[in-house]
Amino acid sequence: MSRFPFITALCVAASMSLTTHATELWYDGFSLNDAGGNYVVDTGLNGQAGGAGSFFTGNWIAADQADTASWAQALSTGLTRPGFAAATVGGSAGRDAQFDCCVFTRTSKLLASPWGGFTDPDGTFYFGFLADFGTGDAADPHHRTIEMHDGGFDDSLNRNLMLGISSFAGLGNELALNVRDSVTNTSTNAVLSEAANLTDLALQGTHYLVLKFEMSTSVNDVISVFLDPVGTTEPTPSASVSVGQFLADRMSTNAQFTFNSGTATAGGGFDELRVATEFADVAFNRLAFEGVPEPSTTVLAACAVAAMLRRGHRRVAAE
Repeated sequence: MSRFPFITALCVAASMSLTTHATELWYDGFSLNDAGGNYVVDTGLNGQAGGAGSFFTGNWIAADQADTASWAQALSTGLTRPGFAAATVGGSAGRDAQFDCCVFTRTSKLLASPWGGFTDPDGTFYFGFLADFGTGDAADPHHRTIEMHDGGFDDSLNRNLMLGISSFAGLGNELALNVRDSVTNTSTNAVLSEAANLTDLALQGTHYLVLKFEMSTSVNDVISVFLDPVGTTEPTPSASVSVGQFLADRMSTNAQFTFNSGTATAGGGFDELRVATEFADVAFNRLAFEGVPEPSTTVLAACAVAAMLRRGHRRVAAE
């Protein structure tokens, strides 16, 4: 019995698997050449537009639009995830130390359709991004988080999610996910499972993070985070929080408030933001993760070899 019918069936299945990814809702690589945007390098993000898709809308907005020192900037260098041979294409968002001591930034992008708890939406969303939380005093990291707000930038009234470290806001000096329940007006802090194995508060270097939002109009919303996931298969979350309702109308790049007087402090960075409805569509190694080809890619390469062998087999048979 010929092996070729089986190989053909396998190749068809593999090719179909490449087309089963859901549509990517947003991508922003902070590049001058991104579709839908034209960032000005080394200039404040406030007032600039960038990225492409349907999930976010409008320009970036700074918390204090009158204070340029509080704006995240479009930097010319992209972040590099551990395991990559080179930096990602394009730039990144971040802010260098100001006055040789401090960083204070909070700049956000509005959701095209704000999340309203029991009213909207109903579905699962994945946010994937590169984040560098900067360097500083290990004993007191101050405030270095990725944030989501609803209806404004006020810490006590509108901030509903923090991912990072903070001695100001109760996250502590280990990488943690903090989510507010808008029903009870209380926040839950969940330290990432890998935090105990990270040194220097996970501040050294860049991490790839995925936030998963399981939004429901009838039951609790569940927010989970994955730290440095490898592959397109969804792993066990590093931390999860369940709340009655999660509300959000904007996402901040990398909110930082560090005041290490007299000590030079390196600001953090944010890059390669993707939003999709499937984990595989934000999984970073589908974008050429070094040394880890996707299984479907490997199968398709084998299909090409099989096709050549099949043609050779037919040629010999014809002769």
